[in-house]
Amino acid sequence: MPLPTSYTEDALARFMHRQLHGIANELGWHNTTPEGDYYDPLNATLRVYGVSTIAAATDVAKLEALAVREVWRAAVSALTDRIDTTLSGQNLREQQMLANAERQLLRAEAAVAIIPGITDSGAGTVGVGKIVFGDDPYRGPATGGDEYAS
Repeated sequence: MPLPTSYTEDALARFMHRQLHGIANELGWHNTTPEGDYYDPLNATLRVYGVSTIAAATDVAKLEALAVREVWRAAVSALTDRIDTTLSGQNLREQQMLANAERQLLRAEAAVAIIPGITDSGAGTVGVGKIVFGDDPYRGPATGGDEYAS
């Protein structure tokens, strides 16, 4: 089977569907038309690629890597609020699916990170710090220093 040299939106949506394997079925994602279940990750792929139409996406390896990352992002997002349950004696391990999707997303992000010309790492910046409140409930949090010193 020859490697693809270009994609249509339909073909890229089917490619994305195949990447999810059984998770696509668990999510109920069966509509592989561009307007179907893969609409958002397909558009995100084109946006990050930097094109508005798939015909302009000429680097197939780059397109595929971005598509894989974006479809796993969508899957992780869809699985995030699911919980493990038992139904008719059958254990449904939703969190295992989420953990698998997160691992696949990490792999996809690593693949995208080595592609020249990609400026979107896919990750935002998160700041972690401590909020300090003084004894006066009517004053806002301290911003450092000795705002609450008497």
